[in-house]
Amino acid sequence: MTQKILTSKEWVLLNSNREPMVIQNRGFTPVEIGVSTDENSPPSAGFLVKFMESFAYPGGEYVWARSNSESIIVVDKLPLPTSQ
Repeated sequence: MTQKILTSKEWVLLNSNREPMVIQNRGFTPVEIGVSTDENSPPSAGFLVKFMESFAYPGGEYVWARSNSESIIVVDKLPLPTSQ
């Protein structure tokens, strides 16, 4: 399980190895976070979250973030560790 921790300036993702990965967010707009196994195809559904909430989500190969306008914001298609 990957634990997602939010701060006022950035999304901090801790993968299963407790290594931080950062997704920048433009302000306090709610953002949808999802995971996908295809780097060219964002997930069709994710989690609508706001700052100062933390949660865990099912593992996937890539992490995506979307704003309310459905446009993908700063996402570097971060690969998550796969369970062997």
